[in-house]
Amino acid sequence: MSNNSADQIVSSGLISSIGVPFHRSPGFTIPLVRLTAGGNSYYIQRIDRNKKIAGFDLFDAAVNLRRLTRPYQLEIGNNEVYSLVDPSGIPHVGTKRELAPIIRNWVSEVEHPLLRMNFARFCGQEGLASRAANEAVRLKKNEFNDEEAAIHWFIDSVVSAELVAMLISANSESITEDAMNKNHLTVSNLSESRLLLQIVTRNSSKLSFDNRVVKELEKLKIFIGKVLGRSVHIDVVDAEQPSGDDWGGEISARGGDRDERRTERIVNEIRHRRRQEERLALVLDLLLANDSAGWDILRSYDDRAKFARVAIVLLADELSKKQISRGNKNLSKVISQEIWTMFRLAYPTQRGILLLEFAKVLKRHADIANTIKSVCRTSDSMYVNGLRQKILDELHTT
Repeated sequence: MSNNSADQIVSSGLISSIGVPFHRSPGFTIPLVRLTAGGNSYYIQRIDRNKKIAGFDLFDAAVNLRRLTRPYQLEIGNNEVYSLVDPSGIPHVGTKRELAPIIRNWVSEVEHPLLRMNFARFCGQEGLASRAANEAVRLKKNEFNDEEAAIHWFIDSVVSAELVAMLISANSESITEDAMNKNHLTVSNLSESRLLLQIVTRNSSKLSFDNRVVKELEKLKIFIGKVLGRSVHIDVVDAEQPSGDDWGGEISARGGDRDERRTERIVNEIRHRRRQEERLALVLDLLLANDSAGWDILRSYDDRAKFARVAIVLLADELSKKQISRGNKNLSKVISQEIWTMFRLAYPTQRGILLLEFAKVLKRHADIANTIKSVCRTSDSMYVNGLRQKILDELHTT
């Protein structure tokens, strides 16, 4: 039995505290479970494909705690339990059916459109949810001055994880970070009237969808269509690029001459990674490995997410200003400095994720690993605090 799993010991627990990962209300929180068998540790629910509690996993991240006035009891086999803090700062815990009436009282007054969308979808107010999402896309369109970029942002930030998680859970696979990276969503065609999404997976021939998942997919397609004003189609296709485990092999296979087909394969591999932070890390890895493909990609690669796109442009400009080219002994030093720049450029909520992805991909470059460690240890961001130990552990794994 794993030290991080408790479901073989007990089948029930109490929620007397919630973890609050934000400073301003309202927002969804983390229901923290104390096992009825005793002990001081906190656990979180493990949820199966039917949205039932399948067990409890140890929770050891740093998060602000709020105590409930009355504990909430739950058991393995019950419906998933959620928690939130309402606009008045009052915490609530319950199933979706129990919390939905509470949310409906104030959801239309939530200021931020994406948060309003999430709460509205949770309590079944699909019209309000689609209007809020449309408002968020309009704001991004104004920010980017580019409608297509705003649509890519919406798919990457809002839709992708939900669709991929639906795909994975439908086929009885654990929704792990590795599983999310091996199955991802991409926009394959976009016009004024049509949007074609592709779920890229490595085992499409083995996939099967029951009626529940088919209905959920259809519901999500309707929602996306209303938000973006387009007909939405979803295809499931086999990935043609090498798996994530083959990244190192692809790098080590480089030759002295440029290989356009190999560069194209690498670009496809980068594009199909789910997180923009990992895509950025892979570009840096190519450059640090003195790979000719890295320099070709630096000049031509256009990431679908704003942060990665801007970070790559800024890096290319900085290398050009300092006349750093392939093989230059100062390359690693300049990239180390740019890691600090990228960290400050990243959205505050993504800074911990950025350092974690950098640590996973770039830890074999000793001086870069030291820079990541320094950024991690000196940052006082709450979003870094929760991942600090995981980042440092990753840097010590070779």
